[in-house]
Amino acid sequence: MKKIIIVHGWDGASDRDWMPWTTTEFKKLGYEVVCPDLPHTENPTIEDWVPFLDRIVGTPDQDTYFIGHSIGCQTIMRYLQTINIKVGGAIFVAGWFDLENLEGPDAEAIAKPWTETPIDTAKVRSNLGFLVTLLGDNDPWVPYEKTKEKFEKLLGSEVITIPKGGHITSDDGFGPFNRLIAIAHDRISGIELLEVVNEKNEVIGLENRKKIHKEGLLHREIHIWFMTPDRKLIFQHRAKDKDTYPDKLDATVGGHVDPGMSYEATALKEALEETGITLDPAKLKLVKTMPKKSFDEATGLTNNTLRAQYVYLFDGDIKDLKIETGKAIGFEAWDIDSLPKLSDGDKQKFIPLILSREFLDLFEQGEKALGLK
Repeated sequence: MKKIIIVHGWDGASDRDWMPWTTTEFKKLGYEVVCPDLPHTENPTIEDWVPFLDRIVGTPDQDTYFIGHSIGCQTIMRYLQTINIKVGGAIFVAGWFDLENLEGPDAEAIAKPWTETPIDTAKVRSNLGFLVTLLGDNDPWVPYEKTKEKFEKLLGSEVITIPKGGHITSDDGFGPFNRLIAIAHDRISGIELLEVVNEKNEVIGLENRKKIHKEGLLHREIHIWFMTPDRKLIFQHRAKDKDTYPDKLDATVGGHVDPGMSYEATALKEALEETGITLDPAKLKLVKTMPKKSFDEATGLTNNTLRAQYVYLFDGDIKDLKIETGKAIGFEAWDIDSLPKLSDGDKQKFIPLILSREFLDLFEQGEKALGLK
């Protein structure tokens, strides 16, 4: 059984912040979870915490995974540099090498050994199967840019930014922490989780993507339609092995809303991943959020979504758009005015809903929003 060891932060505990909620959720997913209370949490020391974690871990192996918060990430790194075996991986939440804005000389004295005692980052890196670091871009104590660079360069970490996430505690809105659960389950078990919502767009749970499409559970998605100044609409040609509507023309950008993310944040992220373009938010307009349920006869799957529909004024060259490897075949530009008049053969190239009256009206509204009509 895969084991997750959660290490809380300075002045933390197993029953504070997101620790108790994530412990319960990970157990529901079939993991063994250990979330201990570390000693002297108000005055954490390397000499106390690292040996304590060593005793908790016992004999690690490739089915051992770590999740740390704040100084808990430091503790995990300092433990990993003492062993000679590669563990499954780790996720650091608000991890750090340096601190700022500490509250007085006592706090500075506690932090000093942690910030000044070197860490063998090469050894830590070699002992991790993967590392993902979650950072708030407005953390009051962890310098965001400096920390992001260090985790990327020294540890080869994937860094995920949590906009306005602060120090990623319950005070910052992280009691239930769906995004952490989803990231961990994907990296550890290779299973993508999405948020299931009700008709009021309220999150009611997490479920794996395959089950969501098999059972037609309601979830969130985004579409972005790139429109050009000469009134062309750019479509993405879906890969032939997609879950739904393989080998069809679809929105320029489309994707599921990751757990814990907003529609707009997802739109910006997905656009960069699927086109290689960093969008100018001023050119991105939300047209509407549409409930849409469709059944794909080719795969037998149902896509039941609350989908935010965005338009984006794209004044670049279609050749500059970069496909996401394995997920798309390419991009095609079609005159917007030609869409209602397509031949039967051309209609077969598109996902059927795109040519419906509802979507043609959506495109007209999008053009007005961008000042093209």
